[in-house]
Amino acid sequence: MPQYAEMADKNKNTASRQPVDKKTADKVAKRAEKAAEKAAEKAAKKEAAREKEREKRRREAAMVELPTHPDDDLLILHLTQNPPSKPHANLAYDDRCRSKRVKTNKSGNGKKPAVCFPWEKNKNLEQPPSPFDRGLVLARPSSDPIKAMGILGKLPTEVRAKILRTLLVSEKDIQVFKGWSLVYPRKRPALKVAILSTCQGLHKEGMRTLFGDNTFLYDMRDPPEHLLATGKVLKHVFDHAEVPINKYGHLVRHIKIDVPANRLTLNDASNFAKALMKFLPGSGLFELADLHTLTLKLPVHRMRDLKLDGWQNDPDGVPITNFVGSSNNAREALQGLKVQFIRVLVTNKDGKVFEHTIDLQYNHKQKQIDRSKARIYNLPVRLQELGVLGLPQANRLGPYWKEITLDRDAYIEQWLDGVST
Repeated sequence: MPQYAEMADKNKNTASRQPVDKKTADKVAKRAEKAAEKAAEKAAKKEAAREKEREKRRREAAMVELPTHPDDDLLILHLTQNPPSKPHANLAYDDRCRSKRVKTNKSGNGKKPAVCFPWEKNKNLEQPPSPFDRGLVLARPSSDPIKAMGILGKLPTEVRAKILRTLLVSEKDIQVFKGWSLVYPRKRPALKVAILSTCQGLHKEGMRTLFGDNTFLYDMRDPPEHLLATGKVLKHVFDHAEVPINKYGHLVRHIKIDVPANRLTLNDASNFAKALMKFLPGSGLFELADLHTLTLKLPVHRMRDLKLDGWQNDPDGVPITNFVGSSNNAREALQGLKVQFIRVLVTNKDGKVFEHTIDLQYNHKQKQIDRSKARIYNLPVRLQELGVLGLPQANRLGPYWKEITLDRDAYIEQWLDGVST
């Protein structure tokens, strides 16, 4: 204490020796006094803490039966507390029955009494016996999956499959995005999926019907992942719209990928390739998918028709060729897919629809394998010719594109509704 006072006097003397005005000298003196007061308070706190620690050690050394103190070590609480049969010395401890203690809310404001059974509140009431006291034996669930189905297990397999298709198959395509893992809530089909929770047998059969008989349409409108709000929106809006694609994706048989005319950037081309690569080996699926039909809906609009940036440099360029060209992994993915038919639906600027189907069903001979891979390899060239020349010039080397003569609006409506044509 005296040493801090000497420091303050020393600071005053030092300040008085400097050739400064009176106001500056007063400020320096006040600062020195405040510093001395703070140092004195800090020293007093340290001394009080030391005295508190010494008092604690004296109580521990005495080892007498005293009320528990907040500063006592937890390791010696059992030495200073009374036995549980006697009332606790600390009045903060509640000696009442656990069911009669007052419980406090999480906020700490209101207090509610604990919920008790009627026979706990009124001692005149008798507690009802439990099933185990009566000797009742609970029936174990049947290990036979057919018996577990109940009445449905007694029906023929064909009838049961028809019932499952009625409940779990949608007439429209199931629109998904973000790696086939999310479904649009507003366009979610009204399927009766509660039957999947009845038993394991119906769950397995229903999953085969749900993923195998429905058509999944991948809409190339994935939200940009580089935006911070994307994750929050997906979590808030699509919280209960997840599709277990990794677990049951190998059961999918029919898929479609729709590329709108306003989604022709390089980022969209990368998402297109990722959508195809999802069904390749090593992409997260439980087993390799055995697809029946892959349908690609592609626009063959030229750069001059879309008025994209830099269209003057290549006005006859067709941007969709970048999706299945050499600069993307989509062509290799198409060649590596285990699929029977690849159906390509193409629309031009006039709204006409053209179709070409690549048959991969009988690829057990090397000659047919090479022919099918050549058709996939030449797909960018065929799209470029159709977009620039049109028909019949695009089929000058042989019949490749077939124009669909149905009503355009009706056909597009059928496409969107998932009705096979």
